[in-house]
Amino acid sequence: MTAVCCAGRCLGCCSCCGSRRARSRRARARAVLPVLLVLLGAGYTAAWGGAWAGWRLAGVALGGALFDALGRRPVIALSVPLQVVAALLHALLVVQEDANAPAVIQHDPGTPHWNQTAELEEAVNGTAAVAGAGATLYGGALLARSACAGAALGVALPATLFYLSELWRGPRRGAVCCAPAIAVVAGRTLAHGLSAAGVLGPRLAALVGLAPGLLGLLLLLLLAPPSPYWLAFRGREVVLSRAIARLRGLRDERLARNEVDDVVETVREQRSSLCAGNSRGPFLALLLVGALPLAGVALLDEKHRPAVLLPLAPAPPDWLVRAAHGGGALLALAVVAALVDRCGRRPLLVAACLALAAAQATLGYFHYFLGTPVPAHAALAWYITLGAVGLAALAEASLSALAWLVLAEVLPMRSKAVIPTVAVLLDMLVQFCLDAVRLGLPLGVDVQEDGRLWLAAWCWAHALWCLLLALIVAALLPETRGFSLAQLHEIFRGPNRQNQQTRL
Repeated sequence: MTAVCCAGRCLGCCSCCGSRRARSRRARARAVLPVLLVLLGAGYTAAWGGAWAGWRLAGVALGGALFDALGRRPVIALSVPLQVVAALLHALLVVQEDANAPAVIQHDPGTPHWNQTAELEEAVNGTAAVAGAGATLYGGALLARSACAGAALGVALPATLFYLSELWRGPRRGAVCCAPAIAVVAGRTLAHGLSAAGVLGPRLAALVGLAPGLLGLLLLLLLAPPSPYWLAFRGREVVLSRAIARLRGLRDERLARNEVDDVVETVREQRSSLCAGNSRGPFLALLLVGALPLAGVALLDEKHRPAVLLPLAPAPPDWLVRAAHGGGALLALAVVAALVDRCGRRPLLVAACLALAAAQATLGYFHYFLGTPVPAHAALAWYITLGAVGLAALAEASLSALAWLVLAEVLPMRSKAVIPTVAVLLDMLVQFCLDAVRLGLPLGVDVQEDGRLWLAAWCWAHALWCLLLALIVAALLPETRGFSLAQLHEIFRGPNRQNQQTRL
């Protein structure tokens, strides 16, 4: 039986097979833990100062430009210096009322130290009680902090998804590629939780987020293996054989020859053609990512809550709203990670669209009754609305993670540096248009006075779009569960796509 195992046909019934699987698990764990720590720090830092999507777009574009030139690990590592700069700037410029605050910071009492939107507006508009060069310096430093925090997340997330998708074969790739989204949401939720609890001072709380990022950077440089597809892209076939053998737990590099040949051939074909064959999968995945704002709502918008989010007054406490949002997102991602390799990508996307449609319809119902007498069971109405917020967060997190997973699986090498940037740009433009429509700018609607039906119709339109998106996904999105990246290349872009798909 040992001879069979050494021939590369592991049947799982001897000590050789068990040790090989243990070596394989250790090798892949060395890749997962460092990048998750980096993303945990990136999500934490972004919650303190990287809210504007334009900074994340800049990070995605920067990572895409360096993705193939430097490799996946250096691009992920680039996120950590950006986190350090953002945290240090926040620690120096944090808005708080004590004697240790920098002299250039003069602010109105009551401004939360994590409310970066208010800080930026105050600095840029010159309303801070600071004279001349002090206000300019403060505003520029706040912009630099926000840019570094947003770019740190934009650089790390796409690179991590592509890196992990290239290390894992079909059976567990979906669950592993959902882990980065869990790390980002956990980092953001932790930042808001520390801010609301007041356990740490604002300066110390901002610096705490550097610990996971710096530890992840150290482990990334020391332990994480290189991407096999990037090694093939750079023509390093000798190192490629060694890397794949370690990932699969093989002592002899010759036993990984078949997989090495598949990787090299796949990369060669992808370099020669951008999207040959059936390009429906990549572009539909791009449509899903770009259309996500159409299926969502700015749930934590600071300016328009509770008028948009929780129409019944008095609204639940702010910490409760954020806890519902973060808890719902974490729960959703955990469920998706557990089911994505069992149920497939397409059924979960459809379920997320339907759940988001239900949440939007519920919010629209309560917006419709905004301005009417408070119902007798007002407390029940508050918590039903809060449940709709949690359900919407659950569905939005699932949609985002699944759409990026499909992108990581079906995009060819030459598109991985470009299409994520286009997707985030489309996402940002659509979100900007939706915010303008929500505020009644195109039609001149005064939302504060007569916009009750406008807001209700806006939520119901989102619900209808979610239903349409569920229909599109169910009818057109191909299933990628269980296939290796080389097999997906043959299915979507190979010269004999139909024969290969039939054979698989």
